[in-house]
Amino acid sequence: MRLMMLCIAGLLAGFSVQAAETQKSGLAAAVEQAWRLNPQAAGLDAREAEARAAQDVAAGLTPEPGSVSIGNLNDRFNRNQGKQEYEVELAVPLWLPGQKTAREAEAASRLDETVARRAALRLEVGGELREAWWALAAARSAKLLASRRLETARALE
Repeated sequence: MRLMMLCIAGLLAGFSVQAAETQKSGLAAAVEQAWRLNPQAAGLDAREAEARAAQDVAAGLTPEPGSVSIGNLNDRFNRNQGKQEYEVELAVPLWLPGQKTAREAEAASRLDETVARRAALRLEVGGELREAWWALAAARSAKLLASRRLETARALE
């Protein structure tokens, strides 16, 4: 008899754990879906990409890309004496003292801010969904209780 009671208790405990895990995975799946559908999450993805691009620029050898220009000057239109000049110009911007470290720090700060905002928004979405989830569970439980009370009242009648 004790063995039978122990087996029944074990089965009930296993079912309750399985139900809790199913509910947890259901809630986790709902949070993931709500996160994917949240419009602010897409904005944070864009901000994160912008911050990573700023980090890439700050990690470069120059603050901006270099440029090359080529020019030609001749006198064919007026005199045609054979005068001809070519100019080739190469421009490479240089970092000012401390500018590179300042840009790297600013880019890292922007990335950290984006990560923190993402975590806060994800927690906010999860909290709102959890509140709605448990309100729905409470409403279902209240409905079940009311229907049982109705059945009991009809049986007593």
